[in-house]
Amino acid sequence: MFQTFEKLALRTKLIVAFTGVLICLAGVILFAISGFNELNITTEEMYQKHLMGISYLSQINRDNHAIASAVEEQAATTGEMGRSVSTAAISSSEIASNINSVSETAQSTTVGAANTQQAAAELAKIASELQSLVAKFTI
Repeated sequence: MFQTFEKLALRTKLIVAFTGVLICLAGVILFAISGFNELNITTEEMYQKHLMGISYLSQINRDNHAIASAVEEQAATTGEMGRSVSTAAISSSEIASNINSVSETAQSTTVGAANTQQAAAELAKIASELQSLVAKFTI
């Protein structure tokens, strides 16, 4: 097979070589697109799982303020109201914990985006180098 390749004209050899380079470049581009797609899916999943809950924090905060106002107005009530306040405090602690989890997830997403950006920059550099190599050849 290599002997057959040696017998080909220089023009044909160059066309075969550039075709191989283009196929490799297409593979790298498909890999990058796949990475972007996975990043998009992961980001959407994180949004659905974690960030949607943040929209409910305002309502929960208003509810907590209403509960606190009611507790202040009825300071002489029974221990049952004291247990309700305790439950509200536990819920607030859980909310704070969830916010921390969302923050950590956002940081992870930022790192993933930076990695994707770096991969895209490397891909652009490779494409530029390939373009300059192609420009050096004349037929």
